Amino acid sequence: MLAKGEDDYGEIDRIIKIELNPFDPLTFSEGNFWKQNTDKGATVSSIHEEIVKDIKNNIEQIRQDNILRTILLLGDSGAGKSYLLGRLKRELNDKALYVYIGPWADGERIWRHTLWELVESLMYPQEKPQLILFIDKLIENSSLNSEEAFITYIRQTYQAFNVPKDLLKALFYLKDENKKFIANSWLRGEILDDEDLKALGVVRSIESEEDAQKVINSIGSLARRVQPIVLCYDQLDNIPKNDGKLQLQPLFDFNTTMHTNYPNTSFLVIISMIMDTFNLYKKNIQTADNARINSKIELEPIKWEQVETLWHKHLNKIHSKVSNNKPNSTIYPLSKDIFKKENKTKETILIRTALELGRRIYQEYKDGITKTKKEDKPTIEESPIEEYFRIVWSTNYEATAINQISSQNLLKMLQEAIQALGFTDIIPKFLPPIKGKGKTYGQLVPDFSLKYKDKNHSTTGLVWIEDKNLNLFCRIMEALEFASKENICDKLILIREGTVGNKSNKGFQIYDALLKQKQIIHIKPSLDSIKFLSAYHNLVNKACSKELVVGDKEPDLAQLNELMCTINKFNDCKLLTELGLIVPTNVNATDEHHAIKEYIYSVVATQKFLGLEALREVINKYTYLTIPTFDGFIDQLCKEKKIKYVDSKAQKDKKFVCVIPQVSL
Repeated sequence: MLAKGEDDYGEIDRIIKIELNPFDPLTFSEGNFWKQNTDKGATVSSIHEEIVKDIKNNIEQIRQDNILRTILLLGDSGAGKSYLLGRLKRELNDKALYVYIGPWADGERIWRHTLWELVESLMYPQEKPQLILFIDKLIENSSLNSEEAFITYIRQTYQAFNVPKDLLKALFYLKDENKKFIANSWLRGEILDDEDLKALGVVRSIESEEDAQKVINSIGSLARRVQPIVLCYDQLDNIPKNDGKLQLQPLFDFNTTMHTNYPNTSFLVIISMIMDTFNLYKKNIQTADNARINSKIELEPIKWEQVETLWHKHLNKIHSKVSNNKPNSTIYPLSKDIFKKENKTKETILIRTALELGRRIYQEYKDGITKTKKEDKPTIEESPIEEYFRIVWSTNYEATAINQISSQNLLKMLQEAIQALGFTDIIPKFLPPIKGKGKTYGQLVPDFSLKYKDKNHSTTGLVWIEDKNLNLFCRIMEALEFASKENICDKLILIREGTVGNKSNKGFQIYDALLKQKQIIHIKPSLDSIKFLSAYHNLVNKACSKELVVGDKEPDLAQLNELMCTINKFNDCKLLTELGLIVPTNVNATDEHHAIKEYIYSVVATQKFLGLEALREVINKYTYLTIPTFDGFIDQLCKEKKIKYVDSKAQKDKKFVCVIPQVSL
């Protein structure tokens, strides 16, 4: 049974009516633990307490003996792997550096992928990025104003004579306002042009797996003097497959190589996997690889006492606003009786299931107490899943830049969208390597290409290259010239936002000729298109890893794509239109005001009854609006009869709105 009603607890019930559901995705979501901003106060210390202690001990042992360790973290979908990783990052931020490493696009580039993700995580925007703090501790905050002084100090102080000089130069210039962006690009493994290499004073870019391996080892060696680095491989169900099977071997090869060749590095490798995925793959793990896993940790479901604390943490914001006649229970309007009834007498429950149960029961209670006046009664029918999905989309749509994502991952993101739209026979690396004397970077050419068949069975070849180096660009152009002459594809498309050089560059000359002869099409991707593909990629990662929650549903990849098509979401991506993959039907797709109004409606539709102050607060997390602009959107939605004021005569800060049922014709 539900807790007492409005007559008993009028004040808290009024607050429940006007506030967001505290279990809603608007207030928290699963996925990449690095980008979660979960309040530390919402952590339940007793959940996975022994596991946290175990991992803390591993980190402390690495701090003392500087020996690499690997943990295999296993758990059912919804058991709280992301919850645990996020907690570790929050609680042990002063003990170790944390790196999120998501799915890779190509197993043959696992070292380069790891390096890119390592640098991206350690340079993630915050008051002072982790890698800058790392450098400060390395030089003990000394004022070393020259490259030579910095390199001499590191090598002599730590006997670090095996650390590549180019790496030390890049670390030094990370703190130089004029060169930090170039240094960051070099560290991640971007193929830089000659001018940038000269500015850093480095010989060449990080071009191969061997190069990336040396840099990762050197960073791990330097970490011995500072603090351990935790490499967290997560959301692995979206890595490349072969005959329908996940290709996990590159990761185990990486781990075994680290233990064999670089054991004295201060890394803690955490491989996070769904239990079902591990059970399918474990028979294929080689004995040598298995021996390099120091421990296996399995996440268990949580007990009622932990559920109660978890619910209390989420409901605390609601209860803290009550000044009089507070409920006796800190989890009102939920209760232990509800847990027992809904959990069918089981003693334990998965974290995600507990949170979803809290969301659903809370919403049912809120719906029930809104029936106070017949004329003010909002609809309490379940909101369409599409409205929940629009909100989930917005929480994954985030600011990014083209140069934050490697060319290979950009191509992978685009490939995911192409597959979702039903295009078939997708073949990566269709371009051949360019061989011959003086053909620098020629072996890298295939990594930037893929081809697919459209619905008329015509073949389109795509190349996406954002690396700055014009020699590499020249090799790409030579490969496209070859593909054009050999009629490998019916259509060739170059995607590149960056420079293509000038008339003095051979690559530009080939590019210009191909363009004039209409042998290739050049598309410059917009930043909005990159943000779109990144958001969709985040959702694909979650769907494949069984972490995607939309309302009370957990869509798989096919269901995610169905939702995307139902609301014509792919129409919002200009690049997909430019590629001819979709024919736009939504005239408002690029209208920012339409998108904001649509989002406001989705929030009200899923909450059903909401105070304007709470609504404005959540909208401003999505996009900042002045009060007059916000009020204008509310008035428009009211005129369109999508929402209405419950009490239009109330004071402005006490006004409520509710959704109006939309009749399908």
